[in-house]
Amino acid sequence: MKAMMEDAVTIRKAMVQTAALSEKVAAGDAQSLNQSCRWISTKDDHADKILRTTADYFLAQRVVVRLSRPPCTLSRLRPVLSPPPPLRAAAAALRCLVGA
Repeated sequence: MKAMMEDAVTIRKAMVQTAALSEKVAAGDAQSLNQSCRWISTKDDHADKILRTTADYFLAQRVVVRLSRPPCTLSRLRPVLSPPPPLRAAAAALRCLVGA
């Protein structure tokens, strides 16, 4: 959870830095263009980390199967619908980050 929050902070910082460099890039400053590309790459890396962490979390969730019936079909699987409190907190933090 803490790593996801740090990733979110880094994404926000990268967005701010990229916006600040955009005027210099528009003026043709090569160094600012290079730095802007680095910030964008950093932002993408941290966004990928958040996506991987979230996907791994949901893939690790248990699916409850009722064994008293004939072999399972998709209609007999009951996934966990409500995320646990740590994930709800992460979702709220990410919504705050994007200003939603």
